[in-house]
Amino acid sequence: DTYGKTVMVTGDEGTATEPIVLGDDEFFVMGDNREVSLDSRSIGPIKRDSIVGRSLVRIWPLNKFGIPK
Repeated sequence: DTYGKTVMVTGDEGTATEPIVLGDDEFFVMGDNREVSLDSRSIGPIKRDSIVGRSLVRIWPLNKFGIPK
């Protein structure tokens, strides 16, 4: 996204100023509202054992649409 690469005027929310290096069991998660989401940009990487959930249906890529195994 080109708009995600620009500096935000309100205080650089969501702009990474340094490269982010993740460990083997870490994930960088982002919310759906780039300017105000509480995500890895503010709380840091998430450990694999902290992620809880399951996928009920896969919609992308389209050639794999359906119920995951």
